[in-house]
Amino acid sequence: MVGSQQPSTDERDQGNDCTEAWRAISFLESEHSSIRYYDEGFLDYFDYFNLDSNIYTACNPRSRMDSTESTGDTTTVAQIRAVAMTVREPKNAGEIADIAGVARNTAEKYLTQLVETNILTTVQHGRETCYYPDPVTQYFNQIRELVETHQKDDLTAELAAIREDIEEWKKSYAVDSPDELRTSVGDEIPAAERRQRQQDAADWEYYEHQATLIKQAIQLYDTIETTRDQRVAP
Repeated sequence: MVGSQQPSTDERDQGNDCTEAWRAISFLESEHSSIRYYDEGFLDYFDYFNLDSNIYTACNPRSRMDSTESTGDTTTVAQIRAVAMTVREPKNAGEIADIAGVARNTAEKYLTQLVETNILTTVQHGRETCYYPDPVTQYFNQIRELVETHQKDDLTAELAAIREDIEEWKKSYAVDSPDELRTSVGDEIPAAERRQRQQDAADWEYYEHQATLIKQAIQLYDTIETTRDQRVAP
């Protein structure tokens, strides 16, 4: 998760995009212990705040590496992977290379390796091969991380808390889904309440996503733990 390092004055003055990025990062730092906001990397977080990964890379010194800090292939592939794992839409090798600060042919080399290991997947946009996180690998990685970093009782309690929040939204707004809540936002409703309904709809949708992950983690918890114990057994 994100550490506690704060941005410098210069970094805070880079414009509205950075302001929004730091708002997202601050939110994550304040909520880092909540399972419902847990996910691999920052892809879901930046989708949640409608931010692109290049904003995060540009504004966050924790993700940015100057060429003078590079220690060889390990650092280079880490830079490329960090960018590729946080794209909100597929990007070609040139776009990823520009954000990561490496040559295009270097990016292509390591992106190919990441595809071969099922970390990334590809889609063709015209003549360009574009890369984005493999959704299946990402999904199972998220479940594995939940199992490895939380007790089953904690997962169960968080799932119950999420369901309680969703039930409260259903009761409060007399709707059954986030989309139905969105359609209830009309001109006759005060602006502040419209904003609250839109925010609650977004939270509801995100909670449902997290609930699915947590439910799968609970169901697979014992299997994963048993498999891990067998792996480390002498």
